[in-house]
Amino acid sequence: MVSVIVPVRNGETHIRRCIDSVLGGTYTDLELIIVENGSEDGTLEVCRAAAARDARIRVLTTDRSGVSHARNLGLDAARGDYISFVDADDVISPVMLAHMTACAEATGCDVCFAHCAEGQSTDYAFPETAGARVPFTTADFLRGTYLTAETDYSSVCNKLFARALIGGLRFDESLRMAEDRSFLLRAGSRAGCLCRLDEKLYYYWKGNQASAVHRADSARRMDQVYSLQSDIAFLEKEHPDQPLW
Repeated sequence: MVSVIVPVRNGETHIRRCIDSVLGGTYTDLELIIVENGSEDGTLEVCRAAAARDARIRVLTTDRSGVSHARNLGLDAARGDYISFVDADDVISPVMLAHMTACAEATGCDVCFAHCAEGQSTDYAFPETAGARVPFTTADFLRGTYLTAETDYSSVCNKLFARALIGGLRFDESLRMAEDRSFLLRAGSRAGCLCRLDEKLYYYWKGNQASAVHRADSARRMDQVYSLQSDIAFLEKEHPDQPLW
């Protein structure tokens, strides 16, 4: 089973589209954990109405805002063998979970990831052609995360993680930006095997003007510096035998 964790705050206008994309896919052995954190609109009502219609949905609530806190609550509650994260304003391909679980089971990889599409369309059509599976080293993965800073690498949302790999690893709740990168470094450095699917399976919707990226001021962007300092210290301590990392 896959546990899909979706944090949401003030997502009344778009959370339904996200929910439909997860539940409407070809992979059905899943639980959708929606973590509503401090919304000031009708988000919670929309989520509870969806849960009343589909038993695969669980709705958690917290008054504390922050995507990292919400994701951590979802991780604590997850029961699946695999973990996937989706942002509330994005959508996934109907075959994303099916292709990723098939990849993980066929290769034994701890992390499988795919390409992202980005745009402002609310009815994006995913390509139907299946892509090749490409083995990835941890060094290649970290190089993509830190040197090119592409969404394909630096977001947790286009990936499938083995729950056993994550274990007690959690997101740094002190970070308002770069929390994905920090989590990926620690998860990726544990992984014995990573695999990339050469197909677009995740759609990053850039039309939400209230998203964290659009609200990123200088103070928030300083978190990127703080997280990088923490990441370097982590690598020097935990992986001194890997200077490339």
